[in-house]
Amino acid sequence: MATQQYELSPKQALYLEMLDCAAPFIRNGLSNLKSTRMTRLTFIPRKEVEPYYEVSELVHSMTMLIQNPEFDQADLWFLNHHARKFYEKGDVEGNMPYTRLIGLIHSLISLMPKNLRYHLEWDGPLIGAEHS
Repeated sequence: MATQQYELSPKQALYLEMLDCAAPFIRNGLSNLKSTRMTRLTFIPRKEVEPYYEVSELVHSMTMLIQNPEFDQADLWFLNHHARKFYEKGDVEGNMPYTRLIGLIHSLISLMPKNLRYHLEWDGPLIGAEHS
């Protein structure tokens, strides 16, 4: 069966890059926890699971967002809520893809048309700046 090739919009390409960064991080991290901590029922400290949870919270709706090549209200919701929370939470316990994901969020905001950008409830991430 032949697969149909689609050209991605810049917005879709950024979301795909975010998923490409996040999915292996989540899978590998949870796999490591499972193999080292879950040989029997054990308590896993929150700090060990939190980085994977935070990344999954960021990307959980991206399969919907990536379908539309243009920016819309769903992208505003994602940026105003999920992306902002991820940024403001900060780098949880050395969350490896944090810097890359923040850069992609910044790129998404810079691509957003001005008629939608003014609906953002924040200025977006400060690249290279410390925040708390």
